Amino acid sequence: HLYTYADVQLIEVLKGSPKLTSVLVKQPGGELGNRGTQVAGAGRFSVGQDSVLFLEPATDEANVFILRALAAGKVDFERSAKGELRAVRHLGGLAFYDRRATNEKLRALPREEELGPPEVFLSRIRHAVRGGGR
Repeated sequence: HLYTYADVQLIEVLKGSPKLTSVLVKQPGGELGNRGTQVAGAGRFSVGQDSVLFLEPATDEANVFILRALAAGKVDFERSAKGELRAVRHLGGLAFYDRRATNEKLRALPREEELGPPEVFLSRIRHAVRGGGR
């Protein structure tokens, strides 16, 4: 199995250990020499990208984290076509099992989910962390 590791510098910890200044995030897939694997739905990391990560400890490695729910556990702050800073979750390659459907099938997700301005998104997350979430 191939994995890619991202060393993520923390600006703010919304929940968890506030003493951490960085975390190592493990993602399935990657390249090694002439061998490579891509995993549909895995989160993608870029140098300099500002994001909110929903993490959980990796069960097979100490001091390493994984994204909760693959790419659904990462929200990026990016500029829209109009130049506005937006919170965006990239969901390409992810699907949910829909047992309510008559034929119980997988329901593909949209490639992107627009979550509004970063300050509004962060306010909702802070509120949920304090116990005010749904």
